[in-house]
Amino acid sequence: MTAEQLFGKRVRTARKAARLTLQQAAEKLDIHLNHLSEIERGKSRPSFELIIQIADVFGVPPMSLFMFDRDETDERALRRKINSLLDTYSADQLGHIYRYMKFMIGP
Repeated sequence: MTAEQLFGKRVRTARKAARLTLQQAAEKLDIHLNHLSEIERGKSRPSFELIIQIADVFGVPPMSLFMFDRDETDERALRRKINSLLDTYSADQLGHIYRYMKFMIGP
């Protein structure tokens, strides 16, 4: 997946989290529906100004639109990434993570 596609995926996720349809979001951004669709599909690159506007309308920090990892499928790589994250948390935080995981994934 290209950087443009990953960015577009983040934009789409933020739009949906804001509970906006493509049409509603395009209207709020004052851009054509097709332009927003092309951004979400990674076919078009938005201007810096539009990125700031997208973040504002969707209620997310602009930087969050660029925080993406490539889809990882290698189990060993995933375990390594998860373990490196877990190493940074306190015992209290780990307890919250554990309860969240059990709730989301199951026993």
